[in-house]
Amino acid sequence: MRNAAVLVITLICLTVVNVSGQEHIVVDPGVLQMLQSLKDSEKPINNLKFYLSNPLGIFIINEKGEAPEPDISSDGALVLNTENQTPSITISGEDHGTMITFPSADGGVIEIIFWMNGKPVVLKFQRNTQNSRYIVFSATINTKDYRLSSSRRELPHLLIKSNINDTAAEIFAIHASLGVPPLPDRSSSLNQRQPQQFNSQRQQQYNRDRLPVDIMGNGNLDARRLAGFLLRNNPQAGTFAYELASLYVEEALNEGVNHDIAFAQMCLETGFLKFGRIVQRSWNNFCGLGAIGEGQGSIFPSARIGVRAHIQHLKAYASTEPLNGGVRAEDDRFYYVARGSSPTIYGLTGRWAEDTQYADKIYSVLRRLYEFS
Repeated sequence: MRNAAVLVITLICLTVVNVSGQEHIVVDPGVLQMLQSLKDSEKPINNLKFYLSNPLGIFIINEKGEAPEPDISSDGALVLNTENQTPSITISGEDHGTMITFPSADGGVIEIIFWMNGKPVVLKFQRNTQNSRYIVFSATINTKDYRLSSSRRELPHLLIKSNINDTAAEIFAIHASLGVPPLPDRSSSLNQRQPQQFNSQRQQQYNRDRLPVDIMGNGNLDARRLAGFLLRNNPQAGTFAYELASLYVEEALNEGVNHDIAFAQMCLETGFLKFGRIVQRSWNNFCGLGAIGEGQGSIFPSARIGVRAHIQHLKAYASTEPLNGGVRAEDDRFYYVARGSSPTIYGLTGRWAEDTQYADKIYSVLRRLYEFS
């Protein structure tokens, strides 16, 4: 008898909904199988756009400001009267986020980051009891975790932007688990890297072989791309990666420093926030200031102050201009630097660090950063 080849077919049924005129797919275990296939083939799933099924207004209780007025319903339930309250955070059906935590095989938590007025809000989703969708249950705002609840309706569930044509629908519906590569590039738009605003225009400026080396100037990448690069090299950085990336963009802009270069130097100095035996994570020292031996180095009271000190120190080397607003530097070493002695990263070799390859190492990280973006 001739041996017959066995082809196992898994049917994946998709639920397509229309939100604000756009087609979206309900994220369920079947959709996650497809995303896992993309992830395994090293496709940029962090470019996919995720949405909420309904607008979400988050009222933070026990923070500064008025909390929603409490009441008691006829059936003995605590009610928060929010009609006259302004939500602390509002995420509409048109706001999109990106995935930063992929769930484990046993159905773990999905984390999606939304940027609201330039600030990161991380929503956590878990499967509902019917195992048919992922419902939001928690939010991280300003590094604090809040448990979400609603007394009126089910909390929003997670959707993913879709672009399904006839060919793509066929691929989505029938996934051959043996011998057939799932979701080939030519069939599904989900595999296409979504263009970034800076890619088409600014890519020509540095052309991958001509990266910026002037310390003073504007960066090319936004905080999302910086954080994504950091997470690619250290997934354990978690939501702090987005907080730190935002701080670098803000503080560098304030002093006119190129935040791409500053962020690349931070990645080099801290080993992508893995740190080492000299500088400790709790020091908020992201650039090795004063790190001349084990247990020795500058300590800053917060991540923002640590980033500010880094940016100020770069400006000390690259420019003779005073600090913005005439403020005093966060680290006294600022005043011992030969102002304007290193307008490019190449001047940092032998000054910032004794390593004769120091500038080349920064350049190497910077190249990887742009290639990732």
